[in-house]
Amino acid sequence: MLLFCNNISAQKDILDKKVNIDISKGNLKDYFDNIEKNNNVIVSYSSSIVDISIVKEVDTTSFICGELFSYLLEEQAVRAISRGQKILVIPDPSKNISFSRLRARNYYTVNGYVKDAETGEALVGASVYNPVTNRGTITNEFGYYSFTMPEGKQTTNYSFVGFKPVSKTFQLNKRLRSDIFLKTNLEIEEIIVIDQDSSMIWRGREKINLDEIRNLPSVFGEVDIIKSIALLPGVQSGNEAQGGLLVRGGSPDQNLIMLDGIPLYEVNHLFGLVSIFNEDAVNNVNLYKSDFSAKYGGRLSSVVDIQLKDGNYKDYQGSATLGILGGKMNLEGPIQKEKSSFNIAGRTSWIGELIGPTVNNFLDVDGTKFGYRDFNLKIKREFKSTNSLTFSAYSGRDNVSYNDKTQKIENFDLKTDNKLNWGTDVASIRWSRLLGPKVFSNLTVGFVDYNYLYNVEHQLGNNPNPDIEDKNFSVATTSQIFDRIVKLDFDYFKTNKLDIKFGGGYTLHTYNPAVKQATKSLGNNIKEIFGDIIATNAGEYTLYAESYYRPFSNISIHTGLHYAAYSVEQEVYHSLQPRLSVNLGLPWHGFFGISYSRMNQFIHLLANPGLGLPSDLWVPSTADLRPETSDQFALNYNMDLSDEIRFHTAVYYKDFNNLIEFSSAYDLFSPVINDISQTPVFVESKDWESRVDSGKGQAFGWEAQIKKRKGRFTGSFSYTYGRSFRTFENINRSVRFPYRYDRKHDISASAVYKLNPEFNLGMLWIYGTGNAITLPIEGYFDVNGQEVLNYDTRNNFRLPSYHRFDISLNYNKRLGRFLLNANVGAYNAYNRQNPYYIYLFQNPRTEEYNLRQISVFPILPYLNVRLKI
Repeated sequence: MLLFCNNISAQKDILDKKVNIDISKGNLKDYFDNIEKNNNVIVSYSSSIVDISIVKEVDTTSFICGELFSYLLEEQAVRAISRGQKILVIPDPSKNISFSRLRARNYYTVNGYVKDAETGEALVGASVYNPVTNRGTITNEFGYYSFTMPEGKQTTNYSFVGFKPVSKTFQLNKRLRSDIFLKTNLEIEEIIVIDQDSSMIWRGREKINLDEIRNLPSVFGEVDIIKSIALLPGVQSGNEAQGGLLVRGGSPDQNLIMLDGIPLYEVNHLFGLVSIFNEDAVNNVNLYKSDFSAKYGGRLSSVVDIQLKDGNYKDYQGSATLGILGGKMNLEGPIQKEKSSFNIAGRTSWIGELIGPTVNNFLDVDGTKFGYRDFNLKIKREFKSTNSLTFSAYSGRDNVSYNDKTQKIENFDLKTDNKLNWGTDVASIRWSRLLGPKVFSNLTVGFVDYNYLYNVEHQLGNNPNPDIEDKNFSVATTSQIFDRIVKLDFDYFKTNKLDIKFGGGYTLHTYNPAVKQATKSLGNNIKEIFGDIIATNAGEYTLYAESYYRPFSNISIHTGLHYAAYSVEQEVYHSLQPRLSVNLGLPWHGFFGISYSRMNQFIHLLANPGLGLPSDLWVPSTADLRPETSDQFALNYNMDLSDEIRFHTAVYYKDFNNLIEFSSAYDLFSPVINDISQTPVFVESKDWESRVDSGKGQAFGWEAQIKKRKGRFTGSFSYTYGRSFRTFENINRSVRFPYRYDRKHDISASAVYKLNPEFNLGMLWIYGTGNAITLPIEGYFDVNGQEVLNYDTRNNFRLPSYHRFDISLNYNKRLGRFLLNANVGAYNAYNRQNPYYIYLFQNPRTEEYNLRQISVFPILPYLNVRLKI
């Protein structure tokens, strides 16, 4: 399958034109050389498929080009096609001619980088294709390719969506280095150059088009990578204001999200209002839901691989954005032209100051404060043509605080102060080196430092009970992770049919998770039930190897094996994780794929099981808590219905093992709601380990998407039917129950309509089945007179369905050297009151329980202005 859309389609085909020659007899090579000399064209062929020694004789010097080639090639299973001013001699299976396949005496390698001509940035996933041999490849995650062709005159096509394709002709008689620079295509809406061979190599990958998501509505106009991923089939977002991804029945912690090769633990600002990824700093985003590369490990459900921009190697560029949410700036350019570059991007928010009073009234709280900031830096230096050194860094912080309004309960007052802060620091250094034209290597050293703290302080005033010694007490949860990482990766382009990747790494994890309580007496003396948190250290070792084999132009086979060893508390866990996928190209522009992947995860995320504020606690595997595993089977089918419309569908089934869940359904952080005379009991820093149970899970589903990619109207419609269940020996009487993120139906519909070259209208509608929650069905008093709530079964009720509609009007205008982007719109345009969380409150006068819902995002209009140089 070969699709070309280019701006020469209106020109007359060269095969229909007359050509002149000045010889009457000779071999095919003589004729090809003579045609080139007299007609300003290039004839490209491979001596491995055409016998150029055959002698032909003609009786005239003027021919229709196509007729001449038909005569010259009539005895061989090849034919001529045209590409602009090039004539390519390619295999023709339709000719029922049997002949021995010729072998060229020598094969030579062409290798290099494919880059953006304007900025010098590498283009990841660019297509490299030789139509004569019907073979191709794509550039790796650093824009590098290596391609082997027979000696002689060869034509290679280079292409990338949104860029003008380039066709290069080489006279191969030795190894050749060729860096290719593609120019942005401004004349055509979209160029698609797909060859069946290379496009199937990464069939498990979904590339996120940043240009597409810029025109979609977003929260306060902030382009958000994570929210755009949640629009894809098989991917769901969390509840309102929760930015975690739920991929094919998994939980938010089961996604490996990487920034320049370093895994992250928290990827959201302000509970998922926006993600930590600044679109101005991002170059490339890929999502894997199945067919995982063997180099990825440590998570069960998906991989989101994000790479930052290197920066412009040629000119200085910058942008500034102002909006209701906050402001951001970006600056990039060369340190030394063509050799080194930098890219700096920063954001800060002032939304808390703008809408804090509104939030106070809306949530019935006092003193609301919230905000975030983040910073990205990347510096790259190239040494000669075989080495480069890259430094990447990210730092971000969030702070949220609010006070529940003082409540009068009987004769005393109750006030609750809530404080949350979290942040991540990441840094890495990567050394890339070419070890010959066929081997590409990377050595990466880096760290990630993640901190999360949530503290709730309850203050009792006018307390009538003299038995309660402490007037104030607080409950806090903290999650601290510090990883030191080193890894070495190799890409070996053995042949055009076989790519091999292998490598390994080591990570030293330090975990500090705890739920703790501190009490304060009237004398202001702090008393803690336990002392300092004891850190847990763990070492993780990984090795992997995989191959991408393409025995025929329409078949690719991906095999891989990932080995991991995890050492913690005198216990060593070993894990072998095989991966296999087979993709078949179909003659009607379709692809069918089947895949199996085993994944392993050594870290767990404990979510607050009660009805209160969602709060997450990262905890490691221990000697008593085994790592999680999953086995996934998936069938995929993709088809281009036309040049404009693409269809995708898939079914999947997953088995999970060693999942963990809090045994109790009670809220950890609101103990005073039910009985003010008791405080929670946490006896040691690892109390979480004694409060959890380990079990199994199953997830299965069907997903589909239809997408229109070109024209004035573009958009997509995605639907996912998915179920996710859990089974624990000591929870729910060992009966299987729906997982809290079990979402039976999930729909996303997006559209962009181009009103004119400067204005376009973006629309987005999202619907999802409500999350499962646990509610008590009755209350009774035990033999000691204590009230007990009977929850019957786990996750026995559903929150209301989640849905909303967003709309935006986008304006783009070139003003000399400046590019002005402005958008105005509304998030949640019809003001749907989606639940953020709910809690149970007992009226002390009537002793009745009431269920109260908190919704945090009403309709949110916005105006955003961006100026780019």
